[in-house]
Amino acid sequence: MKKHVIIILICMLILLSTQQVTGSFNRTHQKIQQKIKSMDTAELNYELPQWSMGDYWTYQLDFSFEMRDTDYDISINLYLNSLDWTVVGTTTNEYTMSLESPVSGNLYADIESVPTVKATLKQTNLDGSATIEKQNLALSYMDLEITGKVTIGIVPIPLEIDVIIDFIPSYSPLDFPLYIGKEWLVNGTTVNIEGLVRLQGISTLFKNIPDEIEVPTQSAYISENTATCQQQENVTISSIYYNTYNISLGDSYSIYYAPAMGNILTFLPLKENPDYFNADFSYLFRSTNYIVPGSPEIPGPPTGSTQGKPLTEYSYTAQTTDPEQNQIYYSFDWGDGELSHWIGPFNSGEPCETSHIWSEQGTYYVKVRAKDTENHESRWSDPLPVSMPKRGLLNILSLFHLISFQSMH
Repeated sequence: MKKHVIIILICMLILLSTQQVTGSFNRTHQKIQQKIKSMDTAELNYELPQWSMGDYWTYQLDFSFEMRDTDYDISINLYLNSLDWTVVGTTTNEYTMSLESPVSGNLYADIESVPTVKATLKQTNLDGSATIEKQNLALSYMDLEITGKVTIGIVPIPLEIDVIIDFIPSYSPLDFPLYIGKEWLVNGTTVNIEGLVRLQGISTLFKNIPDEIEVPTQSAYISENTATCQQQENVTISSIYYNTYNISLGDSYSIYYAPAMGNILTFLPLKENPDYFNADFSYLFRSTNYIVPGSPEIPGPPTGSTQGKPLTEYSYTAQTTDPEQNQIYYSFDWGDGELSHWIGPFNSGEPCETSHIWSEQGTYYVKVRAKDTENHESRWSDPLPVSMPKRGLLNILSLFHLISFQSMH
């Protein structure tokens, strides 16, 4: 049975790296840049998002795992740099999602009575599907396939892993509508994992490990927990602000749900791991094409001065329309760490003008987003670059312009 331990761990890693949220382990670090800004104090009420065919969300997942005891020493690093969740089917009650991502990583396993294994994944991809219930976006089923090569020493071995994961009952830490101060009970869930692993030729390296191993059903239990919608926060990832709800899940996790992207943005651990177990999990949102139904059109880049000098006030204008002709609020990201409050309301199509002062020289990328009076929020606009060069450079350019003008006359 011990020869199955490595394969079971791989299956567990697949589960951990593809769930939106899991209660199985505590994670020590989250590798995202996070900046918290104050937000409007009005209590908002966000309904269940509506996904459509073709909507996708891309995440980057990095997972490091170490577990040591007297009879084993195991460490695994797994990287999914571009994990795409795409809606490929929809019924009255469920979404069908496709999952795709290149996978890289390495494994070290020193287990009693089993030869030590050092392996690296090469040219490996994950493909699969998942079923998500429309009620509270609950995950109920996953069917995953990993194909590629695993290099043990210098020997490449073809790899195929088929994994089926059942959540009984389906699992979600969310409960819509969301509003600040809401508290709810997240049900416990039994996670059943089974699969088949093919490592063609591994038996020539390790006589006691067959080329094909059937992984018997393994079960894990995610305990029930109390979730609380604590507050609204602006979270910054890759220099983009996201308006999120901060949801605490017991004393284990802090979950960030972003209404404008209709999905979980990220989550953070709240306590440390025990000494014998260590895991480092980075769950980083990268992109989406999701648009909130009924939201204003994404504004164009703000208009205004593209060059100036520090400590001087400059005005910028934004404009968009709402498909339902609702009034619109605007929020500007000034590119220097400052984010404006929601300004408005303005009629659909009416321009919004505001101003900003930059305190230091540099190039700043000004963006704007919009939301209507029903709290349907757009994504950010493309940026307008604004340059604040050194005062000395401005003086030299002005002098050069003056000399050129005089020489012409």
